[in-house]
Amino acid sequence: MIESINLGTASYFRMRGLLHPYLNEQTPDDEILIAPATVVRRAIANYFEKWDIKYKKSSFSIYNLSLIELEKLMELITITIILLESTTNQATWFKGVRKELDNRSLEELVLSRNFDLALNYARSILL
Repeated sequence: MIESINLGTASYFRMRGLLHPYLNEQTPDDEILIAPATVVRRAIANYFEKWDIKYKKSSFSIYNLSLIELEKLMELITITIILLESTTNQATWFKGVRKELDNRSLEELVLSRNFDLALNYARSILL
């Protein structure tokens, strides 16, 4: 059985100019777009590599995350991509310490599996 991750609705993708293989003009706005968990894990690993996130040197493992945790982490990465265009700016934003996060970075929150706080902060910036 292939485990799938909910990436958001078609309207969410359209409003933000995001692409998905199954998104076209006929896709209803309320249709949920999904991706296999293996693809999501590879995408997360790819962005962590680009942003120089040192997750392999910690106890954090992308492959041990639950489907819900993967969904939250992928949303956090998607918001980061939406907010900032360049890989350098994305990495700086993800690694930057913020007083709103008790002087922690999104990277620290993710590596300690505090996805809810990281995602809530990112959502507040996106709004």
